[in-house]
Amino acid sequence: MSSIIPTDVHSLPPELLAQIFDYLATSFMFREGEMHSKCQKQYFCMIGTPLDSARSPYQWLSVTEVCHYWRDVALSTSSLWSNFTLSNMAMTNTMLERSSARVGRDIAIQARLERECQEQLKTFNYIVSQVSRVSSLDLVIDKESLEEIAPSLSNMDPHCLKKLSLVHDRHGSILCGIPDFHFPSLTEFSASEIEFRALKPYLLPTLRSLSVYFVSDRCRYQLPELLSVLESMPLLEDLTLVGALQATPSIAVAQLDVINERSVVFSHLKSLHISDYGVTVASFLAHVTLVKPAKLFLRLTAFYNSNELRLALDSFRTFIPRIVEYCWKDTLKSILLRSNEEEGELELKAWIRNPLYGVTAPPLQSDADLIVLVESGRRLLMSAIEGLCSALNPSLNHIHSAHLLGKSTDMLQMLDSLNSLNYLRLSSNNLQSSDLVLASSKLRPDGMLVTV
Repeated sequence: MSSIIPTDVHSLPPELLAQIFDYLATSFMFREGEMHSKCQKQYFCMIGTPLDSARSPYQWLSVTEVCHYWRDVALSTSSLWSNFTLSNMAMTNTMLERSSARVGRDIAIQARLERECQEQLKTFNYIVSQVSRVSSLDLVIDKESLEEIAPSLSNMDPHCLKKLSLVHDRHGSILCGIPDFHFPSLTEFSASEIEFRALKPYLLPTLRSLSVYFVSDRCRYQLPELLSVLESMPLLEDLTLVGALQATPSIAVAQLDVINERSVVFSHLKSLHISDYGVTVASFLAHVTLVKPAKLFLRLTAFYNSNELRLALDSFRTFIPRIVEYCWKDTLKSILLRSNEEEGELELKAWIRNPLYGVTAPPLQSDADLIVLVESGRRLLMSAIEGLCSALNPSLNHIHSAHLLGKSTDMLQMLDSLNSLNYLRLSSNNLQSSDLVLASSKLRPDGMLVTV
C-alpha cells in the first residue's frame, strides 16, 4: 500500500503528523464548546457534548493507517492513546494495550453513563480498573450511574485527578447529592445541574478553574455563602457562574445596601463569566475586586420589576469604571456592549491582549478599541455607556479608535465623550450630514471616518 503514496506524504515531519493526529482525535471524540440550551432561554452553558453514537469516536484511526510511516508515527504519539471515550470492548482493549506501553502516563476519560446502558458502565469500570493514573474525568451521568461507578472512582489514585466535570443527565431536575471521592489535587472542576452545597467537597483551595451551571432556585447559595466559598479558593484563574446565584430580589437588594461590608479579592483571576438575574449579578459584582486584567463576560437576564432594573443600572454605572481601572491599561483590546431590553438582557464582553497569541478577536471583525451595539435596550445600554465614559474621561488617550453601531441619536451621545480618535466607524442607516460633521470633529487631523 505504501508504494502508491506520493513521496511528499512520506516527507511530512513526524512532529507535524503527530499534531494532525492529535487534532483529529480530539475533534472526533468531542465537540467542545457546543451550545447546550436547557429549559430557560436566558440560561446557557458551554459544555462538551458527545458526538452522535452512530459516529464512532475512533474514526480518526483510519487516517493513521494511510501508510506504514504514518502508522509508526501514530503508535509513537503517546497522547493519542491517553484519551479514552467509551466504545466497544475491542477498541477499549486496543487503547489500553497501546497506552500500557507508556508506564506512568496520565489518561483522560470522557463518557456519557446511563443506568439503562449496562455495557457502558462495565466498560468504564473496566478501564478504571486497568489503569493506574486518571488525570481527567468528563462525565455526563445520572444519580444511579454515579452510584454504580462509585467503587471504581474510590479506587483511583486520588492525587492524580486534576480535572473533573460532572453534568447531571436528567432534564429539569437537580442532582442533590454526590459522594466525596476526595481528590485533593483537583485544579479544574465543572458541574451542571447539581446542588451547589453538594459540590462543597470539590471546592478546594487548589482549584484554578471553577464552572457551575444551572442550579435551581432552591439549591442556590445566598451571596454571603458564595463569597465565603470563593474566598477559600485563592488560586482561581477562571470563574463561571451561570444560573448559580441566589435569585431572591429582596435578599439581593439588601446585599447591595451593605456593599462595603465584604469583598472577595481575586488576585489571579483572568476570566470572569457571570450570567444570571439582573439584580443578583449586580449584587455579586458589588462585592468583587479584581487585581489583574481579566477577560469578562456579563449577562443580566429576567428583570423582576422596575426597582431591580434600577439597581442593575446603578451597579453597571459603578462597575464598568472598575473594569476600565483594572483591565484597560495596556491590556484591554475592546469592550462590546449589547442590550435587548425587551428580553431583559444586557451583555458586556471585554477582550484582552494575550502576549503569546495576540488579540482574542470579538465576533465582529473590527479594529476598534471600543465597540458599542445600540439595539432595543437603550436604557440599559446608555447606563453602561455612562459608566464607561465616566471612567475614561480622565484618560481619553487610551481610546484610539471606535466602532459604533445602531441608532444615530444614541451613537452621538457616545461621541460626546470621545475625542482625538485615529479611526471612527459608524454603522447606522439614518445618519444625517450634521452627524457626520460632529463625528469628524472627534478625529485627529489625520484621522479616518468610515460610515456603513
